Amino acid sequence: MDTYETDLSLEQIKEDLAVFQPRVGGELNEEHVENLARFAKKGRPLDPVWVWERSPGCFVLMQGHHRIEAYRRSGWTDPIPVMVHCCSEEEALCKALSGNIKDVQSLTRADKLNVAWRYTVHTSLKKKEVADEAGVCERTVGNMRQCRDSLLESGDFTRRTLPCEWGEARELWTERSPREGEHFEAVEYQVAELDREIGRPLSQAKKHKPEALMLLLKTKLGRGGIREFLDTCWDVVSPDYLRCLADEIEGLDFELDEIPL
Repeated sequence: MDTYETDLSLEQIKEDLAVFQPRVGGELNEEHVENLARFAKKGRPLDPVWVWERSPGCFVLMQGHHRIEAYRRSGWTDPIPVMVHCCSEEEALCKALSGNIKDVQSLTRADKLNVAWRYTVHTSLKKKEVADEAGVCERTVGNMRQCRDSLLESGDFTRRTLPCEWGEARELWTERSPREGEHFEAVEYQVAELDREIGRPLSQAKKHKPEALMLLLKTKLGRGGIREFLDTCWDVVSPDYLRCLADEIEGLDFELDEIPL
């Protein structure tokens, strides 16, 4: 990948939000933009933004959406410093994502899933590579690949028009697959069975012996323990089930990295 520094006008820099989005959440942080804009209003250029040279003279913003918006709000008219990347679109996306997630462990679970989804849609990385880059398990990436392929095969989407967020893509996939509905009906039956068998003892243990219950679950769930079990839930459980659980269990938002296990 060749790179070089130069100056470009704001008009020369195009945005392709279907591929290159601000950070990992897809939205600008207003406070951050305003802080940058105040700096730019003093006539000082911000750090160079990253652009990808899609074709000779065609520059697409890879990283620096907050800085570009700050320049606009400050009324900046001069050329701005940029770092130009000469490479394929896939290489540019991987570079942009890795630059935005320098510390993957600091990301929320939703952000990790969105990063993994973008890698799955727009790159040819292997499952393990995507899992390592985004901080999710390989089974999650496998589900994402099935979702991507199913939506593309429907003929209603291209890679550029697929949903940008994993949650939205998964909901579309579920709606289009009758087997998903049958699966969740079966899960409801299994829940009722388990409740009859162990529901009451679990409730009593939660109330009177919470620490013992936690240690028992950790032991019974195997080597990976509770964290791996919850991580698996994100792969195989309907978003609706997870939302219901989050509503019912006060204070638990299923951000695994925030749970001290």
